[in-house]
Amino acid sequence: MSKTLPVAISFVAFLLLFTGVGIYAASRKKNTTEDYLLASRDVNPWMTGLSAFATAHSGGMFISSIGWIYTVGISGMWLLVGWFLGDYIAWFFVHRRLREVSEETNSETIGSFLAGGYQQSRPIAVVSALVTIAFLGAYAAAQLVAGSKALHVIFGWDYSIGIVLGAAIVVAYCFSGGIRASIWTDALQSSLMFIAMLGMLAVTVAACGGFGGLWQQLEAIDPEQFPGDSAARIDYAVIKRDFEDALAAAEHDHTRFVLFNTYRGWFTGFASLPNRSPFFTQTDYKSYVARLSRFPDMNRNGIERSREAVRLGMTQACEPFEGFEAKIAAQIEDDPEKSVFWRPYDREKPAFF
Repeated sequence: MSKTLPVAISFVAFLLLFTGVGIYAASRKKNTTEDYLLASRDVNPWMTGLSAFATAHSGGMFISSIGWIYTVGISGMWLLVGWFLGDYIAWFFVHRRLREVSEETNSETIGSFLAGGYQQSRPIAVVSALVTIAFLGAYAAAQLVAGSKALHVIFGWDYSIGIVLGAAIVVAYCFSGGIRASIWTDALQSSLMFIAMLGMLAVTVAACGGFGGLWQQLEAIDPEQFPGDSAARIDYAVIKRDFEDALAAAEHDHTRFVLFNTYRGWFTGFASLPNRSPFFTQTDYKSYVARLSRFPDMNRNGIERSREAVRLGMTQACEPFEGFEAKIAAQIEDDPEKSVFWRPYDREKPAFF
């Protein structure tokens, strides 16, 4: 059997799957501009997040980033660190406020938002539209090239075939289902990308003979072979040290018993819940309350496991923890309305309250 046959079958299967999702999304649409551009503002936040991930990291992650890292080595990982950190900062500081203000001003596009919502500034709207066309056009072209490159490598197709095929599919589901179809198909693609990356990791580690074999291959590398002024020496030292720490932590079951340090713990992570949770729909608020109700169990389990760690002698140095209790005391209030967890209810209440 040809080696490309299984690939061809999976390609066709996924193509049909995406097409089916697009058709189903089109069947759920409403004949309004807001639904076409914003899916009536009622898309699940997880779907939106998965869609944003697929949009930002699809062709770039599986084509260009792999080529870049293959060229420059392990130092290429800093590109991804900056990438994800930048995304997180934008989501944390910009997107929530953008969502709220855009609804207040009835802005359905970035151009409309920048132009002032109801009080439209024509020059700003025109410039924004031109910038959007230029940069999103370049982005779309890059994605089509990435897809056609993959099809060329796998099936030997001419680049133009892949570009035309990809453009036809995207135009079809976007025109039929609007942003809802785009988000749903993106979310599916993002899930498949995640599964594929885990599969690639498993195959890579297996090819090295497991983690033990990977460690032996790292140990066999002579750092002196790298140029003296090369960042590769630092990269090698960093990844080797991280791997040693991870092995030592696994040997002593570190992640199971050492649940907090001077920077973070299960309680500090929980205290940030009001700041990193979406509060747009009734479901968002119900989800928030449900998670709050689970804190007693989480806290009890954390304390019990920490006490077990003390019995096993797995303790940390005392000096860095001086004053540490203040982080916990800051979350305790006699008046619930003064608690950090009450912040979502101090905002302007949605219509369903």
